[in-house]
Amino acid sequence: MLRSSSRFPTAVVAGLCLVVAFAVADLTGARALGGVVLGAGGLWCVARSRAAGWWRLAVVVLLALALFIASHLLGPVLGAWPAVLLAGALLAGATYVLVDRRPRATDDDGAPTPGFAFTEKLLTILGPPQIGDQRAPRRPVSVDEQEREQRLQSELERVVGPDGHVYLVERDGTGV
Repeated sequence: MLRSSSRFPTAVVAGLCLVVAFAVADLTGARALGGVVLGAGGLWCVARSRAAGWWRLAVVVLLALALFIASHLLGPVLGAWPAVLLAGALLAGATYVLVDRRPRATDDDGAPTPGFAFTEKLLTILGPPQIGDQRAPRRPVSVDEQEREQRLQSELERVVGPDGHVYLVERDGTGV
């Protein structure tokens, strides 16, 4: 699932960037021109995906570099185009997983995913300081808390900004 339906997936651009850069270098005979296309596409992807976090971007950039080198090494074995297409597909898949995909906290049946359950267990040890026992059964929600929640939901709406972050804003009052 993409962070925003109006955003063009970075994974597509990242994968095509390797292929188009190779095509430009191959068709023009100027490898430097292919390098310019590759650099411009890489910079666009990094600038577009800053909200994903620096470590994810660093992993994708290092992977792109490794796949670029691997395509050169696989070229004599597989052929130039198949090696570049394979590298582009692998880069697109990794970019989707690391940058474009929205993390899920629950499975389709509502149960926490294994990663989320593991994180909750770690929170009992490493989590924020709190009063009370994290492992104690949860108390029922009071009527006052339910009314407050209803009031907040009727007055505020959740909006995903162009940077992929979620914001709460006041409803415009038109009853929408």
